[in-house]
Amino acid sequence: MKELLMEIVRDTGKLLLENFEKIKPAEILERKAYDYSIVADKLAEDNILTKLKEAGVKCKVVSEESGQINLGDSGKVLFIDPLDGTLNYSVGIPHFCISIALQKANEVILGIVYDPSREELFLAEKNKGAFLNNKRIEVSKNRDLRNSFCAVAFNYRDFKRSLLVEEKIRKVIRRVRNFGSAAIDFSWVACGRLQGFVDMNLSPWDMAAGALLVEEAGGKVTDFKGNNWHPYSKEILATNGIIHGELLRIIGEE
Repeated sequence: MKELLMEIVRDTGKLLLENFEKIKPAEILERKAYDYSIVADKLAEDNILTKLKEAGVKCKVVSEESGQINLGDSGKVLFIDPLDGTLNYSVGIPHFCISIALQKANEVILGIVYDPSREELFLAEKNKGAFLNNKRIEVSKNRDLRNSFCAVAFNYRDFKRSLLVEEKIRKVIRRVRNFGSAAIDFSWVACGRLQGFVDMNLSPWDMAAGALLVEEAGGKVTDFKGNNWHPYSKEILATNGIIHGELLRIIGEE
């Protein structure tokens, strides 16, 4: 399954690059609250599903565009975001990725995030570590909040809370960044480019692969109360582990 999924994300990344900065793939298919799907989302998802079916994969699929799809009951679930960073892609910003995670017996055991613009493939296997293009990666060893970079994703469904959380974080760290792709944010925490990532409105396809990457790279992922993450967690803090407790306390301060 691992090799197949790696092949699929690379092929899908090639498809997305071939259609990047072209008018038709950027056309809006469906408007959502503060978001939308474009033609490229559907192209990428169709490509992934076709290749899964051709390979005879038996599992349940939970995908951003089509919801739940039953490819056979095998006790396995694939969480798929065929194009994470849709808004970036739609306006020609080369910061997007494909994210796929495999869950078995209610545990995420495999996560893959592929950034085709940089040709970076992040891979994590439960209890086997995290890798970037086949080289093992680890989270940052930075212990100083004042010298830390943290990605913060804005939840447009709750402006007041989002502004409050972001303000708290801005006061204690070096810089806040908002890149527009949760899966890449997780991946960059895993490889040490960021010390933290905060999101207040995640879906399972946004986070399942990335959260496993952070943990397998030696970091920590919890909800805002410090509970262990699961694919359906909404409010998430992912860090290098060292600054985790302090950031949790700051976020939770009244």
